Amino acid sequence: MDDANLYIGQKLKIPAGRTPATYRVKPGDTPYDIAKKHNIGLNSLLRANNLTKNSNIYPGQKLYVK
Repeated sequence: MDDANLYIGQKLKIPAGRTPATYRVKPGDTPYDIAKKHNIGLNSLLRANNLTKNSNIYPGQKLYVK
């Protein structure tokens, strides 16, 4: 079995305490500002939220930040 692949029925160990942190978008926020505020890279923020550099974000929207 290749360790890089997942298989149907395979059991996974998920470390405890690793709940994704979320951030609620405020008026005037940009993805860059949010990434900088949470010390993560812009590309990481975009990837975690299935966004692109051309995506719009809206006040009240929840984004994963960790």
